[in-house]
Amino acid sequence: MVQLSSDATLRRVCVDILQEFGWPANARDNTQRLWTAACGYIERLQTIILVLDEIQHVRSAGQNDREALCGFLKSLVQPRQTQVVPIVVGMPDFHEVINSDVQLRRRFDIVNLRALDPALDRATAVQTLSEYAEMLGLPLAGDVRSKDFASRLLEASNHAFGEMCVVIQRAIKQVISENGQEITLQHFQDAHRLRYDCLPDQNPFVTEPF
Repeated sequence: MVQLSSDATLRRVCVDILQEFGWPANARDNTQRLWTAACGYIERLQTIILVLDEIQHVRSAGQNDREALCGFLKSLVQPRQTQVVPIVVGMPDFHEVINSDVQLRRRFDIVNLRALDPALDRATAVQTLSEYAEMLGLPLAGDVRSKDFASRLLEASNHAFGEMCVVIQRAIKQVISENGQEITLQHFQDAHRLRYDCLPDQNPFVTEPF
């Protein structure tokens, strides 16, 4: 998984991929040579899935930039000896790039993650937390099993699934740093306070009503 830097170029994308494989890029190499090297590592290390996160950061302002980016994305799905499944993750404004090329739109399936609904997705929130807890062997306290907590978790996550996972991970980090034996509401309160340096009445895990 490669998290792309802000305002990345295609060359920088190739550099980031190589660095993720643990190989420093040669400053003198151009984009084509770097991508050839990256493909070599993909094949040698039998990479099955390549995730490019924050794809909207890749520069695509001008026509030439967009065509180059489209060409790169199409090259990811070209048949090769070791086939790789590319997953590009980004914001909705990246649809403009996908929709600008018929071949690209045909080769990539678009998956839209809807906003979480506090009336419909409270069970999803608790289930997601439960799966994280199960992976780490941590039990859930009663105060993080309630519908009220699930609603607070969705509010703190701005009703976005990815952000909800980040909120959960930060709370679990609090548990681990404190050598806690279970995940409690207090861990979510502390994690949110440390992240935003907010007063209790601005903390959705504390304030009434949130």
